[in-house]
Amino acid sequence: MGDPCEEKSYRIKLNLSIIFGSMEFTSEKDYDFDISGDFKYTEEELIDIGKSRFIEEYDYLFSDVDITVSPGDIKKIF
Repeated sequence: MGDPCEEKSYRIKLNLSIIFGSMEFTSEKDYDFDISGDFKYTEEELIDIGKSRFIEEYDYLFSDVDITVSPGDIKKIF
């Protein structure tokens, strides 16, 4: 059996909306992230973690354009 404390991998589907003036472009992005297995997170907490990590990783994009990130489904990657 695996160690319950080792890192867990998740994939979240993010819906991105980018606005340039009066034009809006939308896209979906699968984003993978790892978290510690020391704590059992709720689905809502996992979604918040995934969204926050995506925004932190790509923060340089958020300073140049108006991007909205809406989370979709999340699943554990085995």
